[in-house]
Amino acid sequence: MNSGYIKKQNLNFLIDNTNNILKWAFKKYPGKIFGTTAFGANGIVLLDLVNKIDKKVPFYFINTGYHFRETLDVLEHYKKNGFNIIGVTSNVDDSNHLLVDMGPDVCCSINKVEPMRKILQENKGNLWIAAVSRGQSSTRRNFRFLEPQDNNIIKICPMLVWKEDEIWSYINENKLVYNKLYDKGYKSIGCEPCTTKVEDGEDSRAGRWRGSNKEECGLQTEFGK
Repeated sequence: MNSGYIKKQNLNFLIDNTNNILKWAFKKYPGKIFGTTAFGANGIVLLDLVNKIDKKVPFYFINTGYHFRETLDVLEHYKKNGFNIIGVTSNVDDSNHLLVDMGPDVCCSINKVEPMRKILQENKGNLWIAAVSRGQSSTRRNFRFLEPQDNNIIKICPMLVWKEDEIWSYINENKLVYNKLYDKGYKSIGCEPCTTKVEDGEDSRAGRWRGSNKEECGLQTEFGK
């Protein structure tokens, strides 16, 4: 067996494993599955995998008002191509973009965490599907496939064991539209004021809130802990 065949087969095994997790989720929670996405590389792979099973599953996109234009372009692509994307914003008026000057903890809490709290409140008893993987950062290495949340919600992470090269192999083989900032040195793309390029050897989220001790906005770590 040559290396190309082995790489391809490993990806097929990984896809099969993820699909088995998704099939379990759809059988256990029929009509009660929702997802969240910021249209990162992981996110568009999960969108594609879920869409192949059920095109009606809603995926919430939290629009903070600070996203890159490139991110919004990807959002529009998937909306126009039949994906069930629901935009959510904070109840706080930040049209003058003053929150970012109050620091990332305050800005993330108001523009990301509170909208997420609203999403979870509206989905009591449902299954929240997320595209996180353990290799993204040290804060995610102990994540499990199933995690209990508030409001009797279970979070499922079917892509926990995907590695970065496997994600990109899937994107390229399936010709998925992705955020072009990845081609410019970004590896994890959040809000424009708090996202920088990543250097060789850094983990994929090293470019988020660079220069601070902050590693997470709270969307994947605050709830159900």
